[in-house]
Amino acid sequence: MHKLAFIITQTPLHIGTSAVDATLDQPILRERHTGFPILPGSTLKSRFAQEWTQAATGSRTEEGLRFFGKNQPGASAPGCIQFTEAKLLAFPVRSARGAFAWITSPLALRRLVRDGGMPADLLPSLALRDDQALFSRSSPVTVALGHEAKVVLEEYTFLHAGDLPATSKAPPPSTKTESGSVSLGDFFQGLLITDVVWQEVSTRLIVVNDGILSALTRLACEVMPHTTIDPQTGATRPGETYSQENVPAETLFFASIHSLAYRSAASPGDQTNPLQIIQSRLHRRIFQFGGDASTGLGFCRVEVKNAIERS
Repeated sequence: MHKLAFIITQTPLHIGTSAVDATLDQPILRERHTGFPILPGSTLKSRFAQEWTQAATGSRTEEGLRFFGKNQPGASAPGCIQFTEAKLLAFPVRSARGAFAWITSPLALRRLVRDGGMPADLLPSLALRDDQALFSRSSPVTVALGHEAKVVLEEYTFLHAGDLPATSKAPPPSTKTESGSVSLGDFFQGLLITDVVWQEVSTRLIVVNDGILSALTRLACEVMPHTTIDPQTGATRPGETYSQENVPAETLFFASIHSLAYRSAASPGDQTNPLQIIQSRLHRRIFQFGGDASTGLGFCRVEVKNAIERS
């Protein structure tokens, strides 16, 4: 059994890459084949490992060495905990009505199912065109025109192709309707029950096709201009300006956390469960990832859940 960490950005986030971008000086890290933003497993591991670091000495505790390993000259050893990269699950975009919506796609949802985070019954069965989307007609972002419903995200219009998928097999804490079913939006709401902004996802969630999700994640990230101020003159230093791309606040990622049993025992006969300890230390806490911590970037809420057992 492994765990899933759901990570929602509460402020914009910048984890950069050295890749060249024709329009940006400091682009964010993305998957090569989809263009989706990601959080590297190394970033998660290094930040979480700090929770097992002694403040006085700066060295890891014995438990921290067992979980995260040690990398010292002549004395390196791997840890028993493995973090995958955090993959995109839901991305916020501007809406012509209701301020904003969260979008996801069949690919993002299939990845969650593959990693044990969602029952396959909630996967969309309809192939969506570029101008179609799945959403609730009663959503605050829906524009109703007679019998027709649509949403306008950024400058693109999407026609209502159906409601969000629903199932009666979703595990708790999903909220069931009177019919006994759980919609995809209700299931998403249960992923982060301590985040009050995320609790609106049940009505603001929209499923678009994979190509549209890729395009909007490329177009709708924040681009912030930065300048360097000369402390002597108080003016911008010539030539010292740059543009930085950030993942927007309210973006949801998920990552898998695994434990290697043959590395996990502290001593012969040790029965402690490293994943349970990891969960108890990380669950429902706020962590800072990436750069520009002193200016408020990268603050994220983390919730750690059990993966769904497959029969």
